[in-house]
Amino acid sequence: MTGFSAILLWSLPAVAQIDEGLVAHYNFENADDLGKDAIGNGPTLEIAGEGGAEAIDGIKGKALELDGFTWLESYEADAIVTGETFSWSLWYKAGEDRESSGGIISKSPDGWAPGAKALFKGEGDDFLGFDVGWVGAAEHEGEVFDDDWHHVVITCEFFEEEDGEEVIELAYLAMYVDGAWAGELEEEAEAFGEPEESVFRIGSGSPGDDADEESEPFPEIPFFSGMIDEVRIYNRVLEEEDVIELLKDGLGELPKPEIDSQPADAQGIAGRSAILSVEAEGILLSYQWFKGDAEIEEMADLCAEGPNPFGIGLISKQTEEWVLITTARAGGRLKGFSFSTLERIGGTPAVIVGMASIHRTSKRDTVLRALVAEQLRRAVLAFPDEDVVIGSRFNEPSGFEALRVLTDIVPRPGHRASGEERAWGRRFVKRFGLSTLSYDERRFVSPGKGTQACVFDHTSLKPEKLGADVAAYFDNLDVAKGDVLVAFGWALAEDLEKHL
Repeated sequence: MTGFSAILLWSLPAVAQIDEGLVAHYNFENADDLGKDAIGNGPTLEIAGEGGAEAIDGIKGKALELDGFTWLESYEADAIVTGETFSWSLWYKAGEDRESSGGIISKSPDGWAPGAKALFKGEGDDFLGFDVGWVGAAEHEGEVFDDDWHHVVITCEFFEEEDGEEVIELAYLAMYVDGAWAGELEEEAEAFGEPEESVFRIGSGSPGDDADEESEPFPEIPFFSGMIDEVRIYNRVLEEEDVIELLKDGLGELPKPEIDSQPADAQGIAGRSAILSVEAEGILLSYQWFKGDAEIEEMADLCAEGPNPFGIGLISKQTEEWVLITTARAGGRLKGFSFSTLERIGGTPAVIVGMASIHRTSKRDTVLRALVAEQLRRAVLAFPDEDVVIGSRFNEPSGFEALRVLTDIVPRPGHRASGEERAWGRRFVKRFGLSTLSYDERRFVSPGKGTQACVFDHTSLKPEKLGADVAAYFDNLDVAKGDVLVAFGWALAEDLEKHL
């Protein structure tokens, strides 16, 4: 592998519909009525406390400025529910010299109670948390109280999981800070339930009830000192593309990445890896080493005669969707390729293979092993001493040979998927940009929309050894329509070490 150049990709997902499922929007543009909902669906919030609240220039138009003694609240906020699927989005600005704690946004009774919810500033300038009363918290540590604007999204999804013959309802909460995943919390849904007489507040956690000696505030100093802007309340889970679109909505446009250090030229021996590195700053950074259009044409030629003839246009699109391109060559000719990325899904290290194709020669098993080995090598370099989940899409049984080096493959013959495993199926479906509404989580099948699917394209040399049970997973798949099976497995840390 020689003569590679570095290209820094800066691309966004498809434009999200950030107003879909919007319950209330507090933008503080009306100085005479700061608590007015801009879309007219949510409750009007009243000013409470002993200090002052003002409208000043914010991240977008006006913002709410609070002095640490004042907040906005509504005792009639039934439309803003937290006992079922919801999302909150907001901007805030506060310095490290402010009070040591403070609730930024919350829904809770006057005193902290089981199931109450609050986004809050912890002590110091590097802690942000979202607490579910007496359950736990999603936590983020970083410079987020530095007198600069920061964007926070909280999502909470309720779903069912089978445990033997029992069905358990669970809740999964995720926190994003400045467009990046920052923390999570998963517990039984019952513990996430919304307490009675809950009050929705902006600029405060739970202040406590002076008439009740046992009533405790949360956090210890519940009132926020700083600025808050663009509070959005949703009755749905915001996806990653929604988070990025909301970030862009506040900033106007995302800052373009800047390369601080270009990679040095590297040469390698055919069949081995050459390592390149680059240093850059910015949001949504991804790096790709790519030779150019000629290689895209070469990829299209490789798979033109197979069951999945990916065209130049579709392959070119993958260069924007996925960070990593892995190629296998023999005698200077392309024999296989894959598009993938390394990232964390809900904090868990993951390799997501977006597309792959193996040339149908007598050496294709060797090519497959080489591509998979390189993905595992990259995984252990990115996530040392951690187990890694690896997933892809398939439309024929042969593709499962790419997973045979993994453990706990799902789906697999004789195994009944657990609720957590089905949840992982949904997470991969979301990451692939497929619809979760039409996804069959028990069959791990995502129906197509009449367009060609991006899959791991491989034809086994010995298909008879794959087994009838594996082949049965693909029964009734309409390949022409774009139906796919979503499958994944785990690479354990001790096994990944072998690829260093």
